[in-house]
Amino acid sequence: GSFAVLGLGTETGGSIQNPSAAQSLVGIKPSLGLVPIDGIAPLVAERDVAGPMSKTVEDAAATLEILAGATLQDVRTFNGADAIPEEGYVSFLDAEGLQGKRLGVYDGNW
Repeated sequence: GSFAVLGLGTETGGSIQNPSAAQSLVGIKPSLGLVPIDGIAPLVAERDVAGPMSKTVEDAAATLEILAGATLQDVRTFNGADAIPEEGYVSFLDAEGLQGKRLGVYDGNW
């Protein structure tokens, strides 16, 4: 069963990527400064980021659109403000984007 449509995680060394991989979720680790970390208790303030974990790529992209942006509470976000597309991240999704591509799956330990 599923408990939630999406969640937010903080990443220092795998805390978005590892749970997402283990639970078949989509996890996005944003670039440092794209999403504010105000209100988060960082493990390493110079490396921590917050990002979405969801069931679908579309939900993760839509959540990132909401999270990303400059705020006075985290001045690092002003460095990433120019990287946010005006049309939003969801507009770049393409249902045919993987058509004809070959994917490899690593089955070792992560």
